[in-house]
Amino acid sequence: LLFCDPGIQYVFMGDYVDRGERGVELLLLLLAYKARCPQGLVLLQGNHETEKMWKKYGFAKELEYKFHDGLKTKYFLKAVELLPYVAVSPGQFMALHGGLSPELESACTGKDGRFNECLTKDIGPSTIWPDPHTGEGYIKSRRSRKAKMFGMDVAEAFLKSNQLKAMFRGHEQVKAGVEKKKTKGDHLVVTVFSAADYVGTFCIEQT
Repeated sequence: LLFCDPGIQYVFMGDYVDRGERGVELLLLLLAYKARCPQGLVLLQGNHETEKMWKKYGFAKELEYKFHDGLKTKYFLKAVELLPYVAVSPGQFMALHGGLSPELESACTGKDGRFNECLTKDIGPSTIWPDPHTGEGYIKSRRSRKAKMFGMDVAEAFLKSNQLKAMFRGHEQVKAGVEKKKTKGDHLVVTVFSAADYVGTFCIEQT
């Protein structure tokens, strides 16, 4: 298995379900890989790893249909709630599902990437909804009344204070699946959405 190669570590940034008809199979496969090779695979929590989103977007019904209530939703929830919110390659990059929140910035600025010392289960959920914007500071998000969008100045200050060069995130559908935003100090915020054409929005041409 590629996931068991000691020289490679794969990071998945959340939203494993509600993306088609095989959410159960995909999540079980990823959890099986994680159990088989725990050091080779990092699974992060996204905003679709919650019961509220499962009920709204269909994964709860998928579970009911495929298991006839034989495998309770609560067991899947217990599994995904144990997943971390942030992964770090010290001195290089951080990865998370959404982005920076005021709570994360306040608690974890200047920690040199040691987010395990500052990231609590109360702060973690605040990171699954934010998106970046090209301006400065925080602005209201269209996604939720509680969510904020973070500016490139916020990203640069936070990354610099933690000795990091880039932030990788998912959450936001972007054309061709990858979008890079550069701060004034040449730090990067990179959005990676591997199913960019999953509802035919951009009609990506085969190359």
